[in-house]
Amino acid sequence: MTQDQLQGMGLLAEPEPLQGWIPPVRRAPTGRRRWPEYARCLAGAPPNGSGTGPDRSLADYTWCKFAAQRGWSIEEIAAELPNVSEKARERIANRDPGYVTKTAENGATAAERGRQRSRG
Repeated sequence: MTQDQLQGMGLLAEPEPLQGWIPPVRRAPTGRRRWPEYARCLAGAPPNGSGTGPDRSLADYTWCKFAAQRGWSIEEIAAELPNVSEKARERIANRDPGYVTKTAENGATAAERGRQRSRG
């Protein structure tokens, strides 16, 4: 049966309207790896020291760790972090580009430790 035949018999419901635009999932060129959702890392971060919002440094670190677990290299993670993290962009603007690389390295190291523990 075709969709037109089913529609003619009254067996198909009307399509539901879209509730809003949903951004496309960012995929790696191979289509196999996906970047973690930064918003989830930020939402799961504990409060910052002053209690005015989430600890963005910890959210950055967590995002980097998840990205490494998904197979992204330190260089790829460091290149993508400023695209998702306001803190990373601020640090670069304040002439502290080492933050991005160091956070990517620390996240990748944590991901590797986790892999080693699960094998051990």
